[in-house]
Amino acid sequence: MPQPTLVLIDIQKEYFTKGRPFYLNGGADSLENARTLLALARKNNWNIIHVQHLNDGEYFPRGGETSQFVEGFEPQENEDLVVKSALSAYSNPQFKDLIEANKQQEIYVVGYGSTMCCLATIITGVSNGHKLTFVKDASWAKKPNDALEERPTHEVMSAVLAIHSKVTTTQEIIDKV
Repeated sequence: MPQPTLVLIDIQKEYFTKGRPFYLNGGADSLENARTLLALARKNNWNIIHVQHLNDGEYFPRGGETSQFVEGFEPQENEDLVVKSALSAYSNPQFKDLIEANKQQEIYVVGYGSTMCCLATIITGVSNGHKLTFVKDASWAKKPNDALEERPTHEVMSAVLAIHSKVTTTQEIIDKV
């Protein structure tokens, strides 16, 4: 039976550096769940795809410290790295090729933010005939404005993503392995 694929979208310091525009106040638990899934994937020799957002602007600048991966999430030698400058990971054709090569197995998507890059990637995946599974407790959303908080925003996005993909939790994945 083919091994699952774990897609890690934008697990970068931009989201965890206080004072940065994309800083997440409530992302710590989701990061620990993502860390648990990455350890599980590495232990079981899953396919792992790291997606890194880089651009020439103020956010996620090429070569910038906040554009680097959160410690422990750096790609290892046998893991794939896809760099993108647009919201969807599919904006880099290499990503589509990697997903296409692994489409017969479970493909789990975790990352930041569920209102932007995870959403864009999953919807583009559906448009390409790919079935992706969003791991809601290993992902998080940046609040869109001061009227909305992160947790309710992420819960709404998880419900929206459930329209386009399967949605699961870290524990449900652990129980399957």
